[in-house]
Amino acid sequence: MKKFILIIILLLPVNIYAKEYYTNYIYEKESTKKEPESALVKVEKSRIYANYQIIKEDFGYQKEENCHANINYEDSKIIKEYNSSDMYGTGKTTNALLGTDDIIRYIIIRQYPYENQNKRINISNIEVSSKEINIEYDSFKDVEYKDQKFFLILDLKKGYHLNDLNVVIFYDAFFDEDFVYNFDFSKKKLPPYLGYVYKIETKKNSNMTNLEFYNLDEFNQIIKTSPSLISNPSDNSVSYYYNESKIFKCTKEEIIYSENYTETPPKNYYQDKERYQDIYKYYKREVFDIKDEINSVEDYITLINSSLSSSKYQIETNLDITKEGTYLIKINYLDNTIYHKVKLNQKIINIPKEITSLPNNTVNKEISKPQIKQETIKNNHSKKLLVNKTEDQKIPRTTIKTSENTQKVLQKESKIKSHFICILITILLIFVLIIQKIKTSFVESV
Repeated sequence: MKKFILIIILLLPVNIYAKEYYTNYIYEKESTKKEPESALVKVEKSRIYANYQIIKEDFGYQKEENCHANINYEDSKIIKEYNSSDMYGTGKTTNALLGTDDIIRYIIIRQYPYENQNKRINISNIEVSSKEINIEYDSFKDVEYKDQKFFLILDLKKGYHLNDLNVVIFYDAFFDEDFVYNFDFSKKKLPPYLGYVYKIETKKNSNMTNLEFYNLDEFNQIIKTSPSLISNPSDNSVSYYYNESKIFKCTKEEIIYSENYTETPPKNYYQDKERYQDIYKYYKREVFDIKDEINSVEDYITLINSSLSSSKYQIETNLDITKEGTYLIKINYLDNTIYHKVKLNQKIINIPKEITSLPNNTVNKEISKPQIKQETIKNNHSKKLLVNKTEDQKIPRTTIKTSENTQKVLQKESKIKSHFICILITILLIFVLIIQKIKTSFVESV
């Protein structure tokens, strides 16, 4: 029994102190598959959406029945369509080419009326206007002069600019065929006179003629629009039927999706909120477990334990294993800087050369620990951790991309206190002694 108690006493551990330092989180990967979190891996869920562009194709202005895409009814134009046949049933117009801009007073009509075997067509009325104001005129019918017979002479009573005039001629019946007669515009009532002569070509199936005057550019535009309206390019008037039509802006829109899903749309793209994917972003951090005291060769060898390969980080320290004392260790890993004090309680001599205690990239130098501001925070498991905030101007640091919620280097003090173990062992010893005493008393009574 005494041997058993002695063994337990010898096995009583001394105080063991160590600290764990956690580095900042670094983005590692993303995946559509969710993997479990751990002390070193953090997972963030996010949703990405399909992106698309709207490609518009412009078909110009079209008639409503000809536009087989999107019609903008608020964007329209009025156009005239010219034709030599009465395909629209809207009446006939004769456009006359202006000559010299001169003043005229008389309108003279010769070679009329129209007659054939079936019927005679007379002029029932003539309306004359200037700048949209009606003109009252005197008319003289069947005027003869020097063996010439004039069907009708209109006296406008004063002179008007020819380019301001608009003349509308009404007939008392519809024409069965095309018929041509002359209109003279003159300053004088009877020959010899100075004026302009125009061919009035009345079209089949029409019962009126609208005579308008245009300058050369406007006249040529009509000829260019429908060359078939005039048979002889030397003619200074052209007769046609026309129709006014409304045309609309005609466009076509096509939606084209991108192959990439993103959280926010790229430039010139829209997002389809109905088409999405859930992804998981993974952030990883590393841990350094550093002892507070060195009491043996074993403590020295296992002074620093890390989830990283020793080639990934650098150590700076003024540790001298041949002298007792307190030393400072500085660990540099990417943008993380860790400061840790270690106490050497006894000299370590004759350490075997084959033992590599600290990484090969350890730099032995005098270092000073900057002022450290410590504040208490809570992690996801509501355990208190210490935030180690440092400002080091001496040693440059490598900048890496981290998440917005990147934490500072965290240190967690891990202590295994022997007095708790001693209490447990003491309870165990008392229990053993009680059992032993009961057992002895029982033997003696027997």
